[in-house]
Amino acid sequence: MNPCKCGHLWDEKRICTCTGRQLDSHKRKLTGPLSDRIDMHIKVLPVDVEKIKFQDEGAGAMSSQEMKNQVEKARAVQRYRYKGTIYSDNGSLDEKGIREYCMLNKAGESILKKAYDNLNLSMRAYVKILKVSRTIADLEGVEHIGERHVAEALAYRVSYWDE
Repeated sequence: MNPCKCGHLWDEKRICTCTGRQLDSHKRKLTGPLSDRIDMHIKVLPVDVEKIKFQDEGAGAMSSQEMKNQVEKARAVQRYRYKGTIYSDNGSLDEKGIREYCMLNKAGESILKKAYDNLNLSMRAYVKILKVSRTIADLEGVEHIGERHVAEALAYRVSYWDE
């Protein structure tokens, strides 16, 4: 979704033509219950055409095929974990499933509790963060959700409007 009506709010090459009133109106559409239903909020800036490269993935960058393989492994882990249950993947977890499969270590609990209090998160947002944390741990190939998984999930959750 565009960050504003004209779509140029954070564009360095084009100037946003929206009025303050239009920005406030657009922001209100994305907050509250609607925003709570979106798992990840990520600010994506335009890419300069000069920076686009198709031949070289870059030093340390993961290729699309490597990323696809990692996602397929994580999905296989989830199929195995939830075999014989009512769940198909992390996104399908209900409250009981979250209690059983999204256990956090003490550091993870602490960071999520602080975020819940300081960011005034809703219960729905809290649950989304737990599910995304579980998925991040699956992508890493680790069984237990740790502090870094929660921190990454929170980074995807914090609204770009707060900047």
